[in-house]
Amino acid sequence: MTLQGFKKMVREIHSEPNGGTLSWGRCASTGTLIAILIYVGHIVFHSHALPDLAGASAFAISPYAANRVATAVQSFSSNPVTPSIDPTKV
Repeated sequence: MTLQGFKKMVREIHSEPNGGTLSWGRCASTGTLIAILIYVGHIVFHSHALPDLAGASAFAISPYAANRVATAVQSFSSNPVTPSIDPTKV
């Protein structure tokens, strides 16, 4: 796989389905997942035991969940906003 192909794949994974705009929740979740993998790897490497993963799981899920909650609250609005669809492309 070329570098351009890898960049395209990563951008597609982190984009909203219909609009192609980057999703803050997906990008932040990826960052927290990488941070947790480094944290758990460091603990396992130095202590040879798994740490309690309850707090790490909540930390990993929180950015994506916050983004989804905001979208759910907007759906109950009388004038919902759909940021994933660009009106100029419709």
